[in-house]
Amino acid sequence: MGPDLPPIEIIWTWVAERLALHLSPANTVDEVWHKLEETCNVCVLPISFIPFQFDSMPNRTRWLATRGGSCFY
Repeated sequence: MGPDLPPIEIIWTWVAERLALHLSPANTVDEVWHKLEETCNVCVLPISFIPFQFDSMPNRTRWLATRGGSCFY
């Protein structure tokens, strides 16, 4: 797969990777919310992360354009 274009997709991937570090899976919706809240409180997203994602959009769109719009290698 190629680069995700929407910055929110990259941020969700960052969150999902940190959620995956929990040793036990969530069994209820409440546990999911608790683990998400815990993850967001403990793993602080670097302040430069979000502006970087927006600033790198031109490179990601160029990458996609050179492949005819396909995000597959």
